[in-house]
Amino acid sequence: RTALSERTRTTFLIALITLLLTCASKRFLEYSVPVTTLFCAFLFTDVFAGYGPADFTRTYGRAGRALAIAWLIAMLGATGAEAWIIRRDMARVKPPRFRELAAALAVAAPAGELIYTCDWDEPPQLLFFNDQHRYPVIMDPTFMYYWNPAIWQKWTDLANARLDSAETARTLKETFGARFGVCGSKFQGLRSLLLDDRKRFTIIAENKHGFAFEALQPSPARLK
Repeated sequence: RTALSERTRTTFLIALITLLLTCASKRFLEYSVPVTTLFCAFLFTDVFAGYGPADFTRTYGRAGRALAIAWLIAMLGATGAEAWIIRRDMARVKPPRFRELAAALAVAAPAGELIYTCDWDEPPQLLFFNDQHRYPVIMDPTFMYYWNPAIWQKWTDLANARLDSAETARTLKETFGARFGVCGSKFQGLRSLLLDDRKRFTIIAENKHGFAFEALQPSPARLK
């Protein structure tokens, strides 16, 4: 029986934890894959310690050499295919989705204004084009939830049009200190709510990717 090293046992536990986390949320995939790969490498090293190419050839002869060559060819082919896929995908990258909306905000919103966003997909692009504005959800909204669950609940309720128009305007003003906002195209419920109340809101720009809006009542520029 092969004795496993401490690093192999430790890496196994870490890999198991990251795999379980991946089952709960796919975002942990970026951790589970490299950790599991590292565990497999450590395990292989332990199991085949002292077993080199000469031992492999002596044990399996021509069949072993043929298998090794076929494996190398397969790996080269897989690497080439992956490189081609990456190059193809990079060639298909489209211009930033929120560039036009960011340009509209640059004209309409004063510098230093906090821009409400319905999701965390919008802020990175908006920040790239408009670093003079501030954005409340620049990272995973989970951080907002850990900071203040009540604020997070208001943020998601507003984005998903669970509030009426009066409460939406009040939440923008009193909770987020925001007059302007940007949301992706999937937030059609909020878009409809804004369009139905022209006294409180106006859509300042929109395209197939989303829309930018303004709450017509002024609000304090600070988070409550």
